[in-house]
Amino acid sequence: MRNLSKFVIGLTMATYVITFSTTGISPLAATNNTKTLTKHYDTYYKQWFLYDGSIPDIVSKPFEPDFKTKKMLDEAEKAGIISFSPMVYASKGKYYQLTGKTDNFTVFYAGDGDKLGTTILKIGKSDYLDVSVPSINYLGDVPEYEELDIDDDGKAELVFKPSRLFHGTGYYEDIMLIADNDKNGDWKVYLLNPEKYMPEIAKQVEGRIINGKAALYVNGKKEGASISENYPDPLDEKTPGIYLENIVYIDLYDGKLWLKDNPMFYESSSKGAEVILCYPINYEGEGKYSVGKVLCRPDSYYLYSDILESLSEDDYYFTWDNPNFEIPPILIAKKKDCLNPELKYEVNVTACDISSLQNGKLKLLKTLKGDDAKNPLCISQEGLIVKGEHFLYVYGPDPTGKKVIIKYGVEDDKISKFSNHKGYIRIVNDKAQNSTSFEFDHTFKKYENTVSVNFIRR
Repeated sequence: MRNLSKFVIGLTMATYVITFSTTGISPLAATNNTKTLTKHYDTYYKQWFLYDGSIPDIVSKPFEPDFKTKKMLDEAEKAGIISFSPMVYASKGKYYQLTGKTDNFTVFYAGDGDKLGTTILKIGKSDYLDVSVPSINYLGDVPEYEELDIDDDGKAELVFKPSRLFHGTGYYEDIMLIADNDKNGDWKVYLLNPEKYMPEIAKQVEGRIINGKAALYVNGKKEGASISENYPDPLDEKTPGIYLENIVYIDLYDGKLWLKDNPMFYESSSKGAEVILCYPINYEGEGKYSVGKVLCRPDSYYLYSDILESLSEDDYYFTWDNPNFEIPPILIAKKKDCLNPELKYEVNVTACDISSLQNGKLKLLKTLKGDDAKNPLCISQEGLIVKGEHFLYVYGPDPTGKKVIIKYGVEDDKISKFSNHKGYIRIVNDKAQNSTSFEFDHTFKKYENTVSVNFIRR
């Protein structure tokens, strides 16, 4: 899905982004050949109907279903995930639809005819919350859920992201919700509030016009490409600025939340510095979070544009935009390793090469290959998952961000695929340790519902 986003970005920007932007001026003093660009960073989604102009920190309240509602929720849970589109049920009046399930959390879309619904969150077997955010949108985009102990308090939270609730032509802004206990043990759903983190990002970013060219600076260092100050804006030919609010994603990588911002020089075009601002958000529990230093990474769409042009029709690709890599790797698979080669998008594969662009050429980092055609390569916030009958490996970046290693893995006593050994082993950061059959079975269960990596045909 991330690979498709750039095609949308290239379209004309929605004009309301201009209307609702509030600007900030960097304190950098102008010189004869230098001037500072105006910052735009706090549109958010205040203008949208969902919150009537305000952005709350807590978006849930306790919910006790009556007998009839409880029966409908139980029936929806039993039916499983049938469709992610509320349009399928629009004529039914009040209804509930399962949209996500983990070990300890169950998520329902609560619809009411043709009105945009809300979310009912079931925690354990009997606790419920009414959440004032839909778990799906009218396009039926798949929401993303992950249950993990993101604040390291010894208890699992639910991190979930409804997809494309706030979007338009050339505009996309993620929101991220976290279900967590408060100090009294009560469950609440907290929103990562952009009124807090977007101004902090803006403090670390500035734009300058130097000798007629617009350039991006992150913490005082020039990053990415420069463009002419007179680059023609297709709408109104305004002077450039720094626009941080038009394209914003929030994702989980290696147990941490990352905001990825696509900075642009014009509010109504996709012309920017061809980089992605990556911002770590550390969730500390009870809705509190701290933020860190902005990292600048190459935008994989521009980085691999020439490589993609050189691929054949039998090649499939996926860019792994994990900000813990200095350069985002590209995964390339062959038709012979595809499980559904008749598709153009969302193709699943059993093997691929992971490479990185270095000095204008692809450098092979790792070859991934399972031993069972029924097991496609999968992905979670922990990394890429390769499994076969006798092994499971989770691949991720090493501490330098330049290599791909097995962050965690297991093997049974029937093979010695990773190293020459006897018995069960676990692998941690590319090093083998003795293990047990219990850990092997537990690991397979933990990753049994991870999603397949969706490749795109060239």
